[in-house]
Amino acid sequence: MRFAWLSLTLGLGLLLQLGCDSKPEPEPADAVVPVTSGEPETPADTPAPDLAPASPADAGTADGLQMPPAGAPAAEPAPSDDPGLQAPPADAGAAAAPADVPEEKVAASDSPEPQAPKEPEAMTIGSVAPPLDIEHWVSEGFEPVTEFEPGKVYVVEFWATWCGPCVASMPHLADTQEKYADQGVRLISISDEKLDTVEKFLKREAPSEEEGETQTFGELTSVYSLTTDPDRSCYADYMQAANQSGIPTAFIVGKSGQIEWIGHPMRMDEPLAKVVDGSWDREAYQLEFQMQEKLSAAQMMARRGQSKQALEIINGLDTAKLSEQAQTELLAIKMQILAGMEGETEQFVTVVSDFLASAEEPMQIYMASYFINHASGVHDLDPALLNKAIAASENALKEAEPEMRAPMLDTVAHLHENVGNLDAAIAAQQEAVDSAEGRMKDRLKVYLNELQDQKTPAPAEEEPAAEEEPAAEEETAEEKPAVEEVTEEAPEE
Repeated sequence: MRFAWLSLTLGLGLLLQLGCDSKPEPEPADAVVPVTSGEPETPADTPAPDLAPASPADAGTADGLQMPPAGAPAAEPAPSDDPGLQAPPADAGAAAAPADVPEEKVAASDSPEPQAPKEPEAMTIGSVAPPLDIEHWVSEGFEPVTEFEPGKVYVVEFWATWCGPCVASMPHLADTQEKYADQGVRLISISDEKLDTVEKFLKREAPSEEEGETQTFGELTSVYSLTTDPDRSCYADYMQAANQSGIPTAFIVGKSGQIEWIGHPMRMDEPLAKVVDGSWDREAYQLEFQMQEKLSAAQMMARRGQSKQALEIINGLDTAKLSEQAQTELLAIKMQILAGMEGETEQFVTVVSDFLASAEEPMQIYMASYFINHASGVHDLDPALLNKAIAASENALKEAEPEMRAPMLDTVAHLHENVGNLDAAIAAQQEAVDSAEGRMKDRLKVYLNELQDQKTPAPAEEEPAAEEEPAAEEETAEEKPAVEEVTEEAPEE
């Protein structure tokens, strides 16, 4: 359940596209992100497994994960800046060299009409999995797979060396392969980068849970099939065909060779277990997957400022057939859209109050509180709602994971400021700074300084003393010039 909410949060800037762009501009390992404002930390800023946008144009710095200021339209999130994740190598994502042009030429009269690239056949749950045409099988000791063998289960996962969430998922993928190795499960991970880029990455040191233990990424991933396919044919057959825009993304191919599940690899434990033991309900999941596809369309509209159309899609969904978790996710997305819509105060208050009342996990309470704060710049909210969010958040902090504390406390500080409790805001923000690390700590300090400046007003400027005007000197009689009286004599006759 926790991973579900972590994944959901990444979508909440309007869905996390939780993940990474497939060919971003690489960021230097020691890049410094400028800190210019004290806007609250967003749910997407939480260290969590997420997706990265798979379109080169969508790449950005870690600051892109922040939600817009109160009242501003939501911005599309960017990849995570978790300090534990490695920066991309300088040559990450370089385009593959074009194929050689044949020397033989065709006469102009015989030249075929130019044709558009062939669109991949649409893929959904239940589709027959396309064959794999992978150029480089990097991990040693595994036979290449082209066709899926009946009776066996496969996980086809898409990743990249520069994608933080992909790298963070690697230990889980290795554990999964080892767990199911004797049950006919084969995990195949596909990048689209140059072979040299992947090989360099595998030589780098990987994080280890055991103190003092070191291993490379090559050693970490040696238990499953790591590959790369620079011509992106597999990417087209799977990611594009299934309309998936972020990585990492995993496809579970069942024993019949059909697609059983599509999603973030950190969320595939339960589906994979059921596919392996034969208890997986493909039809039920297909309904949920279709709903997610419609939600993705709604989120895209919301990002483009088409909030009313997005709400129409959401309100038109048949929620009766959805699982309780899916209904809660839908409610969360609706809450987010309404937070930024002028004129929808009553509807926002209703949705967020219901969400907050039913929230059980710290992540859920965090999201509700964040959007209440965000909406306070758009809607005229009753301070009682903000105080309710503060109380719920402070209670949830008792059970929150360590990495959740800083962003949750930051949101509490903003809520305190909004209701006029400056001392409580400073105390919460100081605790947030103390709980944070890296760039997040720097961003949180900015807001703490702003609060402290409000608490300690600048000293009043002293008005300059009025200059005394010199006393007018009295003129003495002696100093006054003599005035001669002149009489005009009559001219002599």
